[in-house]
Amino acid sequence: MLNYVWIVLIGASIVFAAVTGSLPETAAAMTASAADAVTMGIGLVGIYAFWQGLLSVAEGVGALEGLRRVLGPVLGRLFPDACRDRETARAIAVNMAANMLGMGNAATPSGIRAVGLMKKGETAHDELILFTAINASSVQIIPTTVIGIRAALGSRAPADIIPAALTATVISTLTAIVLCKGAAFCSKRFRRR
Repeated sequence: MLNYVWIVLIGASIVFAAVTGSLPETAAAMTASAADAVTMGIGLVGIYAFWQGLLSVAEGVGALEGLRRVLGPVLGRLFPDACRDRETARAIAVNMAANMLGMGNAATPSGIRAVGLMKKGETAHDELILFTAINASSVQIIPTTVIGIRAALGSRAPADIIPAALTATVISTLTAIVLCKGAAFCSKRFRRR
């Protein structure tokens, strides 16, 4: 569906550019934007490679088990069923730690692993929905991807985003937890009736 939306938007902008007589400028802007996107993407590869490498080293030295123990009390309260399994708890902990460091792409493999381990049947259950909501809103202590994008685009102070990102993501994550836990509570009460 999203592909169709993009096709419509691109088609409409080309038609609008032709009607207004700005087709040469639009073509030049499209070419320049594509070149900028490639340059920025190459710049971000270094950030992603660094964080993914750091996660691999941490796993190799056993630091991920320590991370699971540190985050265990919080994760145990949020995901009591899932955290009974050590492998699932570790995948959730790695995913959340990577998200906290703003490494969304490095967090993806552990998030997919956690979902696969948490999945029960064909329907989503309360803990899986909560994990997905927390993963989407994720508290970002250091938004490294955003800082990298700002630096690649020439920002003089790319890390100035940290206080705003931290505030916004804490609020969004707490809201996700409250809404998911509230919905789960209401759902259980209605099922009992």
